[in-house]
Amino acid sequence: MHIASRLPVRRKPRQRRTERHTTATPRELRREPAPGLTIRHRHKLLSNRRSVIMNDFVLRGATSADAGAMLALLRSVASEGDSLPFMNDVESGFIDSQWLGARGCVVACRGDLLLGMYRYGANMPGRGSHIATATFLVSRHSRGQGLGRALVRHCIDSARASGFRAMQFNQVLATNTAALSLYRSLGFKRVGRIPEAFAHPRDGYVTAYVMYLDLRQPRCGD
Repeated sequence: MHIASRLPVRRKPRQRRTERHTTATPRELRREPAPGLTIRHRHKLLSNRRSVIMNDFVLRGATSADAGAMLALLRSVASEGDSLPFMNDVESGFIDSQWLGARGCVVACRGDLLLGMYRYGANMPGRGSHIATATFLVSRHSRGQGLGRALVRHCIDSARASGFRAMQFNQVLATNTAALSLYRSLGFKRVGRIPEAFAHPRDGYVTAYVMYLDLRQPRCGD
């Protein structure tokens, strides 16, 4: 049997660590915010009991003071042409009627910057009103940072607390792989397929999927 001999370890002499002390103002110590859409009216976000602080952004209920920034975000995402069905400019009254007038409408902010938003409500009226649907928007510069996941999870919890039995997304494009992956990770199942459902500006007519989540089941993706 061969036993390896243990050689003495030569230790390097310790070097004194020198620290540089610099003086910085509180403004210099703050992390600069990522580009976003400015909300004109400042809100006391952190003191709002309905606000949810997540990392360095806040989720809170949208108000009429947010309408201008919300419209700018909606128009920006719509102009990309790869997720929303709008082909022309969105009218200013659309935010008041379809977003602020929804069952629930939440914005994600960092200071005065609007980074994203969602709305939810009944997918169908009357006998179909027990199933919710939702729309999520994240500004281009805020993607890939976990904001979309935070919005969807917050929406799921809100819809469940409001008494909805399920949530259904009627048109998730096959080309929107990031959204599909996110929804699946949170428990959504693909329950339908619509061929050539969307006229994509680059990929032509693309398939869309119907995604479904049973809100009576425990939340997954924690």
